[in-house]
Amino acid sequence: AVTFRDSMKRHLFIVETLNKKESLKKILGNNYDVVQIDVRLEGCAESPKNVVADEMGTWGNSFHIENLASIRSKLEQYDRIFISTDPGETGEALALQIKRELGQDTRLERVALQEITQDAVFCSLQNPAAFDRHLAAAFAARQTIDHVFDEAISSFLAARAGIGLSG
Repeated sequence: AVTFRDSMKRHLFIVETLNKKESLKKILGNNYDVVQIDVRLEGCAESPKNVVADEMGTWGNSFHIENLASIRSKLEQYDRIFISTDPGETGEALALQIKRELGQDTRLERVALQEITQDAVFCSLQNPAAFDRHLAAAFAARQTIDHVFDEAISSFLAARAGIGLSG
């Protein structure tokens, strides 16, 4: 149950898409600020032989989050901060990077929404998920395989299809 004291608290929801932002704003109400991150995946441009895995095992792949500094500068005004990236390995890797870049703040919580309905949202707020390093590692493994084998697989598929590759 929401008490008067709870209603005075401010909470932040960090999401990936404009659609999710708009839907959550309608559901959550005035005590929640919903912010969409501007994110893109930056792959490793180096040869696989020269790449060393970082502490997250991303092998040089990371997300560039354009507006994270702006979000970081406003964190003090929030009691709880929810990271609601998409469920799955990519979303989990992004959530962990956001957590790391925001300084491992204890107010950071993971909310993975399978659907955006009032019941699903409020259930996830009452039961935040743990950040799943194994799922993020699966993303890193997939990115590594794509990076290491991309050229060989692309050439093979192009040869089988009877088309040439540019570049």
